[in-house]
Amino acid sequence: MRARFLLITVLLIAVSVPAAAQTRRVGVITSRPPGEAQLSPFQFVLEGGAAVPYGDLNDPFIGTEKGMGASTGYEIGARLRYYIGSSTAVGPSFHWVDFADWDGVDPDGIPYSVRTSLYRYAIDFQQFLVPRTTMVRPYLTVGGAVVHNRYQDWLQNEGTFDATSTNLSFSVGGGLAMGPVEVSVTWNYNPAEFRQLVPESGDPSFDWSYLSVRGGLALGR
Repeated sequence: MRARFLLITVLLIAVSVPAAAQTRRVGVITSRPPGEAQLSPFQFVLEGGAAVPYGDLNDPFIGTEKGMGASTGYEIGARLRYYIGSSTAVGPSFHWVDFADWDGVDPDGIPYSVRTSLYRYAIDFQQFLVPRTTMVRPYLTVGGAVVHNRYQDWLQNEGTFDATSTNLSFSVGGGLAMGPVEVSVTWNYNPAEFRQLVPESGDPSFDWSYLSVRGGLALGR
């Protein structure tokens, strides 16, 4: 009887050990979306497109108090995108914007030109509306920036006059990422101050807001 009891005990131990080992192996398996483990948290995005001026930028240079006479120009830049979640990204960006010049002739027949441009140093937050593994991904973006605005006018035989302004700016917009290719539209609220362009007792505030219509190429996945 004792021998039979020992035999049954040994058989139970032999069966339970592999079962316990199998349970432990199953317990460490985690569930991840397909392809999620291969995705880098970083992307480098090259961007360029059209910059459409509004406010005082877009007002005529002749006949308005603060108009710059600028028209649609171009914008180039880049951003470093870091994913802090599966569909939320944050990162710095830099863009250079050059609006189209105002060219004219003064009452004495002397040609002149007015040029407006700016540098935008920003931190942007982007919220994608679908997971990263989706081919077509709409997103929303909001950001804050330090903007260095530059005004230049040139008068024949008189040379060039420069004035600059550095201020805070805010932006909001949206876009669509289709694999590595992206398109976006962003409104940039840009209140500038140019004390050099108004009389001492005048109001130095200017509205240099503009709309960006960009195309982009994202490197990395």
